Amino acid sequence: MNCFRLNQSADCFRRGFTLMELLVVIAIMGVLVATFAFSTVSARENARTVKATAEARELSNAIRLYAMIQMDTELSGDDPLADLGLREGLVDASTTLTKSLTEPNEKNGETVFYNANAKSIRGGRLCDPWGHPYKIRIRKVSEGEADKSEANDYKIILPIPGRHRRLDVNN
Repeated sequence: MNCFRLNQSADCFRRGFTLMELLVVIAIMGVLVATFAFSTVSARENARTVKATAEARELSNAIRLYAMIQMDTELSGDDPLADLGLREGLVDASTTLTKSLTEPNEKNGETVFYNANAKSIRGGRLCDPWGHPYKIRIRKVSEGEADKSEANDYKIILPIPGRHRRLDVNN
């Protein structure tokens, strides 16, 4: 049957898809793309949280190592954390802390305590994967919390966004 005659039958118009069929296919594809995009964003956010947790642990260890070496070599006063610009309470990572831990100099015996990549230093300060400077909480350990060897020592806590919702100094 040739549909290009003047007198066309109704069967000639059934060769393509209807508008409704096209809309259903487009809607299904939209749902699939939205689901994929949501899972990708969620996975990326989880990866950032894991990366921030690992970096915070490394940074905490670097601060402790710096303090131990400074106390052993007696290059600083009573409080080597003060040399890093840290005090009791919640403070942002400073440029002094970043330089002292990431760059070798004669004061720390040319030691690099924290290997930071270029993306984690912004504005001269150590930053988390979201671009915010790390917040470092220094809390003095009381004698009831630890044994006598750790009395008058400091506890270093790095709150991680997503894991520590409240960054309150009193907590």
